[in-house]
Amino acid sequence: RLELLNRLPKGSNVAELGVEHGLFSKEILERCQPAELVLVDTWPDLRIKETCVSNTQMSDNVFLQQTTSVIYLKTQSENSLDWVYIDTDHTYKTTKEELEAAAKTVKPGGFICGHDYTSISYSGLRRYGVVEAVNEFCVQYGYEFIYLTSETTRHVSYALRKL
Repeated sequence: RLELLNRLPKGSNVAELGVEHGLFSKEILERCQPAELVLVDTWPDLRIKETCVSNTQMSDNVFLQQTTSVIYLKTQSENSLDWVYIDTDHTYKTTKEELEAAAKTVKPGGFICGHDYTSISYSGLRRYGVVEAVNEFCVQYGYEFIYLTSETTRHVSYALRKL
């Protein structure tokens, strides 16, 4: 998934949905040098949020939004993001809602990206709904896979773009 970041546009307006400790956020900052990066998470534990702030070394172009991914996306202007990276609860319902809201928020030609394109969490044997939600979204709204990563952990990342 780090190689995926190397292939995404630099200097973009980006939102990462599901940030937790900010480790992937740090990679986005280093590899993509976004013009603006919005980190969206509910951060139910203050220590985790503080770790995220520390890991991302907050600067003028990084903003925190403590809310759900769907609420964040629905409150954004249409076509306001160049790309988004989704890594939240991995349920079918949430992923479907995120994809539909992201389709309105991401500019034409932009990317909807995400993590855990798999049907199960192999570490916790928990069912994921990401594959079904992403596949249905692509068919229903006319999106295509641009990138699909190869991960030894089987937690694949994807990048979609509207046909």
